[in-house]
Amino acid sequence: MPSPFSRPSSTIDRHIHAPAATIYLRAVHLLAGLWLCAQTPGWAASPAPVPIERAGTTPLSYVGSAMAVLATLEQARVLPPEGTPEANHIVQSVIQLQSAFTKGEDPDVAAFATRAVAAREGTSASELLRESKAAGWTPELLIALAEAESRASQDELAALRGGLKRYNMSIGDFRNFMALVRSAERSLEQQGLDFSRAYAAHRGSMPGAVR
Repeated sequence: MPSPFSRPSSTIDRHIHAPAATIYLRAVHLLAGLWLCAQTPGWAASPAPVPIERAGTTPLSYVGSAMAVLATLEQARVLPPEGTPEANHIVQSVIQLQSAFTKGEDPDVAAFATRAVAAREGTSASELLRESKAAGWTPELLIALAEAESRASQDELAALRGGLKRYNMSIGDFRNFMALVRSAERSLEQQGLDFSRAYAAHRGSMPGAVR
């Protein structure tokens, strides 16, 4: 099965509306193994695999949202070469950070997300945060976090350490992923595209999409 990190065809490069099956096949082979464990903090450090029954609590919407993020990053041409440790780690970061920021219960992580979305979206923040808890990653949350991370103090970032560690993520992992989101925004803008619209188009083709 093709890798989610192989270069997209010229059609996918140039247009937001890529065929659903194409994107799905590119993303699913890595996600299929990783999403099963996504709800268990520290799963990557566990000596034993997480039983499928426990992973069944993962909403299909979270699987589709993670896949849509990867598809959007792929379209922006900001992913590292396929098959590299860097590429695999990005997949892990997409999944684990999604759990930390949308389902996790750490108060410092939740407060950071709340401040980030409120700073960008104002009075719509509460509704958008509720949406992310049900749906997983949203473009509003991703962009708000990326902006907040870029201006956060060392103390603000340090406060996230404990909450991220529960999902086997570090502050460095968070910062690297947020930098990738900002790079994707710039790259898509140079292509005449918008990150939020690109994400929404991919999300509509993924599992758990609202029809």
